[in-house]
Amino acid sequence: MGFLTSETGRLRLGWRVLLFIALFSAVLLLASLLPLWGLPWETLPVFLAALVAGWCLLAMDGLGPGALGFYLAPEAVKEALLGVGLGVGVALLVLAGMFAVG
Repeated sequence: MGFLTSETGRLRLGWRVLLFIALFSAVLLLASLLPLWGLPWETLPVFLAALVAGWCLLAMDGLGPGALGFYLAPEAVKEALLGVGLGVGVALLVLAGMFAVG
């Protein structure tokens, strides 16, 4: 089984990529069966497939979403709101500039 795992016991990168593709494809197939007719969510199955496959590979290593920066802490809500506020502020500045020049 040495060709599947590294010296540390983790699955080698090539096998990880193949496993991600297999999980992604399986979840995408299942998620594409959701009735989304008439809704502007054509990319929802792709998002769900990537999310599930990524979480499965993280769980395989015993890691949580925090390993990718998705941590849940009391500061997370404040930081998310600050980020949304800054994004809206920049968009409003751009719109104001466009309105000002006609």
